[in-house]
Amino acid sequence: MKKIFYLILIFIMATFYLPSISLADGCLFTQLYRDIYEPNQLAMIVFDDMVEKIIFQIDYEGDAEDFAWVIPVPGYPKLFSVEELKMRYFMNYIN
Repeated sequence: MKKIFYLILIFIMATFYLPSISLADGCLFTQLYRDIYEPNQLAMIVFDDMVEKIIFQIDYEGDAEDFAWVIPVPGYPKLFSVEELKMRYFMNYIN
């Protein structure tokens, strides 16, 4: 009985301490009952020493004002654009 109690306690504690570890790369949110067509989403993750850089590319159809793209990150990210040529190279690399 004690083993089950301790296993449940460890599971509950892990549930509260592990949300900072995210397995998602982002999601589009919109108003209730509105549809956004997103046929493609690519992500490239680059590790450089202890810094992780993520490059995203999404395709969507709709007005940009009608939705928000939410990315789970542990802090405020530095945002910058990537040239289309680099994304084409990336797409050729994964295909």
